[in-house]
This record gives sequence, structure tokens and C-alpha cells, in this order.
Amino acid sequence: MPVGGRFMPRAVQKPHPPILLPLDSQQGFIPMGEMGYHSAIGSGTSHNQRGDEVLKQDVKNYRQAWLDSKNVGNSRVMIRIGAYVSPTRADFLRKMEAGIQETNKRRAARGLPVRESSASDPTANLYGTPEEVVDRIHELREDFGMDGFMCGMQGGLTREEQLQCLRLFADKVIPEFN
Repeated sequence: MPVGGRFMPRAVQKPHPPILLPLDSQQGFIPMGEMGYHSAIGSGTSHNQRGDEVLKQDVKNYRQAWLDSKNVGNSRVMIRIGAYVSPTRADFLRKMEAGIQETNKRRAARGLPVRESSASDPTANLYGTPEEVVDRIHELREDFGMDGFMCGMQGGLTREEQLQCLRLFADKVIPEFN
């Protein structure tokens, strides 16, 4: 938090960790690359409403603007994406459909449109079995030149379901990228 023109608390790491700025607007990709900022782009169903092909071109434009501006070092692209790792495909489908139904109930109660999507296609997010999630991460690396990702866990899970998801992610997904 800014205090007297400085940020508090001070970063312990020297130099401080890289700062990532979120990019969701198509108009922001080239200026962010020109200014030499590392980026965190949105992907998945909650962030990428324009589709992967448009987002891939945005990332290419960002990286080219970085190079054209002769920024020091390499540009970094992190992806913000939803995650849910389940032990089996059947368990994943059951939980996701239940989550969609619960979300639709809340949306309908507020007079908002309900989601038409189905849990049967998890490819937009990091959803599914550990093997499916590993495959999706490889796709994101190939498609976007992703340097890393930040994931938010699927909402509506019990504490035990969240812990199971985290354990599966830690035990079965992360080791594939070490």
C-alpha cells in the first residue's frame, strides 16, 4: 500500500519481484509492450471472451512491441486462469455441473441471465483430471509462449474439495513441470 509516496511493506527480495500488469483490453497490448511491462493476461471462461485466436494475436503484438522498443530482457506473459483438478473425469463432470446449476440459481434470483455452457468441455480452463490439466498447460505454453500462470480455484467447493484439488495439483500437476 502506498505510504508517503513509497510502497509498504518493502520487498525483501532484491531486486524486487517482477511486477506484472493485467492485460484484458485489446488496446493495451501494444502500449504495455512498448513500455516494457511484463503482463498477466486473462484466459479461460471468465477472462477470455474474445477467443484464443484473438488473444494469441494480442500476445504476438505485445511481444513485437516489446522487441521494437528495445526493452531490456525478455517480455514475460503470465496467464490468469480458473483451475479445478479432480481425481476422475466422472467426479469432475459431476462437480462442475453442480457448480453451474448453483451459479445459475444465484444469477436467476438476481434477474441475471443463466450460463448456457456445460462442464463437458473443460479446455478453456485448467479443469479436469491431473492428466487433462497437464495437457492444457502444455497447450497454453505452446499457444501463448506462457512463462507461468496464476490460477484461481473453482468456486462453490467445500473446504475438503478445495484441499483435494490443491493436493492433486501439488502432487500430480506441478511435478510434470519441474
